[in-house]
Amino acid sequence: MKKVIFLPLVCLLCMVLLTACVKNGIRDGTNSENGGNSSGTTGGTTGGETEHTHDYVAKVTEPTCTEKGYTTYTCSCGDSYVGDYVDAVDHSFVDGVCENCGQEKISKGLEFTLNDDEESYAVTGIGTCTDTDIVIPAEYEGLPVTNIGNNAFVNCANLICVIISDNVRNIGDYSFAGCVNLTSVTINNGTYRIGNAAFYGCGRLTDIVIPDGVVIIGDCAFQSCTRLTNVTIGSGVTNIGITAFISCASLTDIYFAGTQEQWETITFDEHWDYNTGEYTIHCTDGDIAK
Repeated sequence: MKKVIFLPLVCLLCMVLLTACVKNGIRDGTNSENGGNSSGTTGGTTGGETEHTHDYVAKVTEPTCTEKGYTTYTCSCGDSYVGDYVDAVDHSFVDGVCENCGQEKISKGLEFTLNDDEESYAVTGIGTCTDTDIVIPAEYEGLPVTNIGNNAFVNCANLICVIISDNVRNIGDYSFAGCVNLTSVTINNGTYRIGNAAFYGCGRLTDIVIPDGVVIIGDCAFQSCTRLTNVTIGSGVTNIGITAFISCASLTDIYFAGTQEQWETITFDEHWDYNTGEYTIHCTDGDIAK
């Protein structure tokens, strides 16, 4: 008699367990950890239980510059899996900032020296950095970088591109002199002074934009930049030093971000434009011939 009662109880318990498995999204013959089909079945038709067909909804997570992308597939029953991995995208730096993620390019290995105020740094040398395109950062060890030291990158023949951050107030004397392969320089609006002979002899430099924040262009600042054809000078400039553009024989156009009257108020030191090309100054209200 006891055996007769026990057998139906065992059958009933098995049916309850099978139902629980179906409700919890356990699939028959499909491993959700290793991917799977976008549709499938759970269990079978046992004791009147209806077979479940998975219907997955895909959610795409796009790749970033540092992380892979992937797709998460989720069924209404709670079952899910991850697949369709996509490699991370590369950084795409424009003016020293990645246009994909906003990260600032880091030129590792540059030399820095704490300034006398002990509240800011100067970059003082190429150090162990082997980059041909460098970014002078806005900060170093939590403090602003406000100065490029005298002779910091003098005769660095490997330099091709330099981007100077907003925090840099002063570009030191001879800081990039003799960088014969330098073709691109970006000076941001925080810079106040371009030092004496700062870009002396940068023979591959073809154009330069001096923003409105710059007040002083030092003596010999761009001397012997023989391929320099276009110069943009911001309206904040008040002084252009002795022989600042001497021997810039290819110079044809100076674009000034002010009026002709403002141009005439600038202090031009002796021979600032000696032995240059026959340039035209383009002001906001008209042109001035050399």
